[in-house]
Amino acid sequence: MLKAYRPLVIAGLFGFIFFWTGYFSLNAYSRYDSLSVHQAYLTREHRLRLHKKEEIVAKNQIISQVQTFLDQAKSLGLEKEKWAVYEVNVQDTVSFAAAEKLLSQCANSAFAYYVPASLEIKTIARLKTDPAAAQKKGDLILTLRGRFVARQQ
Repeated sequence: MLKAYRPLVIAGLFGFIFFWTGYFSLNAYSRYDSLSVHQAYLTREHRLRLHKKEEIVAKNQIISQVQTFLDQAKSLGLEKEKWAVYEVNVQDTVSFAAAEKLLSQCANSAFAYYVPASLEIKTIARLKTDPAAAQKKGDLILTLRGRFVARQQ
């Protein structure tokens, strides 16, 4: 009687083994798949954090360089409170000599800087019959705009 059921028992045993092998294989593959997705996420996060760290290091270097520059500027007295700004707005008829003197005063020096905005020079057409009037009024119409920035003592 046992011999008659032997193929059935062996088939049942193989079925049982096949079922549990499939179950454990699919379960292991499912864990492998979820762990590989999690590992990809962690790898991305790690790269992102490394990139952020590099950005922070680069920004800190820039901040350090700016701070060094500001400290050097302060040591040279280049602070906003130590400078006065004077607006320049000249529009007048002047002689050639006065125009030359005015333009030479716009040159930069160690204690004052001129920041030009506009310069316009027009000649005045005069009749040669009245040279005294030409000397009195001027030879040019000079328009000069800008600002002087001077160091306060």
